[in-house]
Formats: sequence, C-alpha cells, structure tokens
Amino acid sequence: MTTFKTLLASAAAIGLASTAGAAILPLDDFNTAFPGQPIFTDGAVVSTGPQVISVSGNDFTRTASIEVDFNSNGFPSGAQFRTDSGNFVYSSDTGVAGIVTLDYDVGSTFFDAATTAGTGAIRIQELTADRPRTYSFAINGAVQDTIVSLIDTELGFPTVYELTFDTSALTGSDTLSLVIDAGAEGSLGDALDLELSILDIRLPDAPIEQVPAPGALGLLGLGVLGLGLARRRKSV
Repeated sequence: MTTFKTLLASAAAIGLASTAGAAILPLDDFNTAFPGQPIFTDGAVVSTGPQVISVSGNDFTRTASIEVDFNSNGFPSGAQFRTDSGNFVYSSDTGVAGIVTLDYDVGSTFFDAATTAGTGAIRIQELTADRPRTYSFAINGAVQDTIVSLIDTELGFPTVYELTFDTSALTGSDTLSLVIDAGAEGSLGDALDLELSILDIRLPDAPIEQVPAPGALGLLGLGVLGLGLARRRKSV
C-alpha cells in the first residue's frame, strides 16, 4: 500500500500542477500609417480623424490627436508624430510641451477575451526617450492608471511600462485611450524625442485545467502493473 501511495504522489507532482495564465492581445503594431503624417501642430489640437486598423486579425478604429499646451518660441516650433517602420515616433522642439492622445474603439474584443475577473494592463514598450514624460490610460473616458517617467532611455535598453486596470471597467463596447504628455515636471525645456513599439493588452486568463500529463499517466500505469505483479508472485 505504501508503494501505491508513493506512485500516486509522484504522478500528482508530475502531471497535476495548475498554473494561472495571461492572455496578451496586441492593440497597435503601428504598421498602419496615420493619414497625412507627420501630424504637426504649434498650438491648437490637430486630429487625424477615425481610421480602421487591423492588428493580428482584429479590426479597431483609431483616432489620434496632438496639441501643444506650451510653446515659448511660437511657429515654426511645435510637436509632431508619425509611424516609422512599425514604431510610433513623437518629437517636439525645445521650449515646446506637446500632448498626444491615441484613442481606440475596440468594441467587445478585450471584454470577450477576459475569461476571468482581475487586473489587466496596457503594456507600452518604449524604445527610446530623451526627456521626462507622462503616460495615462483610460477606459471609456475614466482614467485607470498614470505613470510619470523621469528616466532618460535614449542610450539604454527598451523599457516596458504597464498601466493597470480592473477588468470590470470593460463593458463590451469599449474605447481605450493612451495619453502621452511631454510636459512632465523637470522636462528640461519640454522637448522630447520618443519612440514606441507595439502596444498590447494583458488580461487575466482562466487557470489551466488540472489534467494529468501523458507522462504522469504512463508512470502511474507502470507502477500499478508492477505492484500487481509483485502481489501475484507473493500469492504463488
């Protein structure tokens, strides 16, 4: 009996582990150029208007805008953004503080993908930035999380920022907004060169079902067979 219990314990240890996962869905790969780019302003809000983008088989409607809330020089100084080789590129002149807003009408895509309640996050991979900046993330107009980064990553490695949210904020008819503000405190003249790669959304996924692995079932079967043979020899 002790041998049989040991075999059961070994099978459980090998094949019955349960781990929680996470679903990662791209929001924007920046392979679709903004219409009329580069989008430039020296002051007032300039918007691209809605455009349909397709990202990993999902269609979203993207609207982008830029404004300058501080410009010590006036025109022709200003700020602009564009896509370049699958990256988002923003730049502003010295003495200019610009704000970019990226809005995505995603419908029910992320609502349907959230198989369990919990904390999700929009993940921003920043390739380079040479001035302080603020990232703010909103769902359906309600701000979920804000990060102020004062680190210069111009000569460093890509950095990933996560702005979190409760999946209960998703309704099935959702608009997601990312605001990039170059007017963070200590921005050294407010000029900023910034480059981002893909934006994606991390959602809590359902736990992996507790199903014995094939190897564990094989081990258990061999053990039971060996135990049976041993008992047969004793009876003979």
